[in-house]
Amino acid sequence: MVTLKKLKKQFQSLDTWAKYLLGFCVLLLLASLFWPKPSLGVRLVPVKGTSYYQAVIENFSSDDKVKQAMSNGKPAFVAFVADWCGYCKKLKPQWKQFEGGYSGDDCNVLAVECTQYKELGKKHGVSGFPTIKYLPKGLSNPEGAVDYKGERSPQGFQKFLSQYH
Repeated sequence: MVTLKKLKKQFQSLDTWAKYLLGFCVLLLLASLFWPKPSLGVRLVPVKGTSYYQAVIENFSSDDKVKQAMSNGKPAFVAFVADWCGYCKKLKPQWKQFEGGYSGDDCNVLAVECTQYKELGKKHGVSGFPTIKYLPKGLSNPEGAVDYKGERSPQGFQKFLSQYH
């Protein structure tokens, strides 16, 4: 039979245990504020007029690179991406590796952020993300575009592009 005295003693020990657990959780929370976080290339940006935030992929391809590709008329191998797309986030390291390692001067290799360049995405018939296309007449001309359907890896991109260059 459980007596009131035993119940009180068990409650006090449970109370002490809960206080220690709560203290440990507070310490973990404080430590996590100062713990170095890996850079994923994603940042949160407030959406104007709301209390919401949207995730933005950073450093896919620079605006300067997109503008230069639109003006020079060279063939382009382009990944059309959206900053909110999970598949685009998975593609990013593969594309960055390929884009950084591509040494050909005869073709622009870049990613176009379609939330920023909506009209460019519409012009090229982009309806899902990521969409990867080879544009033989340059980024500003959708004529003759070839959709990429291969493996999403630097080796797959290189193999596809070697068919055209």
